[in-house]
Order: sequence, then structure tokens, then C-alpha cells
Amino acid sequence: MFLSGITVAQSFELKSLSVSTGKSATSSGYDINIGFSNGINNFNVIGNHQRVYGTFSIPVGIPWLAVSVSGGFYKNCPWIGPLVVFKPTTFLSTTHWYGLSAGHPDVPALEVNALIKFNSMTLTFGNLSASCAILTFDCAETDYIPGLKYSGAINGSWTFFLSTDYSTKNKEPLFMFGLKHAF
Repeated sequence: MFLSGITVAQSFELKSLSVSTGKSATSSGYDINIGFSNGINNFNVIGNHQRVYGTFSIPVGIPWLAVSVSGGFYKNCPWIGPLVVFKPTTFLSTTHWYGLSAGHPDVPALEVNALIKFNSMTLTFGNLSASCAILTFDCAETDYIPGLKYSGAINGSWTFFLSTDYSTKNKEPLFMFGLKHAF
């Protein structure tokens, strides 16, 4: 049993490495995202000093539908939940992410709570994307977050993005910058 787990792990190859800084609807601070693939499944590990989580894709046989299991720790609070992305066209996608936690951030407990409810719609035209997200985090007031993102190529394997979102709940802009290297 242990050896079969090693064989599966060895079949995954490093596909991307991203770093970002700033704030967005679902992240803040410095983030690192490491992406792996075995040709069928994708596995990402994302983290910073407050949280670490992973996503593991599950093939569903529908090209415009991506289903993943996600889970990790946020401020010592474990959580798990589905992440679903619909992309029926090249310019339209929706993301639906729901996570249940054991307790609350910084206060883990043996009680189930809704940690994250995230739904967004994104329209992409070339390098520019416009989005609108609805986020409820750890039972707080729902936040409606419109945003713009510009992505571009630096060279064959390096890309960058700049984004600005706006938190209607906190009445503040959220700026983010990131770099990605594809292997």
C-alpha cells in the first residue's frame, strides 16, 4: 500500500510555479502556488505564513467543467470542500468554492462551520478579465467584489498579472501582482 502511494506521487510532474503579493478576493500577503500534473489530474499546493491548502482535480469527462477537492489549514483551522469551475466558452467562466472547517481561524474545535462560500463570474477578452465575486468568509457579512485583471507574457515560459478588486464590505481596493513560470 505504501509503495503504491509513492508510485502515484512519482507520476506527477512540476508544471508551474507562481508567486504573488497583495490582496484579492481569496488571498492576501505573499503567496506561492506550486502546480503538478500527471496528464489526468492536477494538484496544486498554495500557501503563505497564515495558510496552506491544496486542490486536486477529478476528471469528469466534460471539457468545460473542472471539479476539484480542496482542503488545508487557515490559522490553525483545518478545512475541506469542493471547488468547481464552469467554462462553457473561451471568454466566460464561473467559480464555485465551498469549504467546511473544524472550528474557526485561530480557534480550532470539534464543530463544523462554513469557512468559505465563494462564487464568481469572469469575462475574459484577450489579456483583460472582468469579474464579480460574492464571498462569505467564516460567517462574516457577505462581500461583493468586482474586479479587473490584466495578464501578459514576459517570454515563452514567464507570465505576469496585475489585478485590482474592490471590497464593497470594507470599502477598499485590493491590489495584487503575480509572476508565473510554466515548465
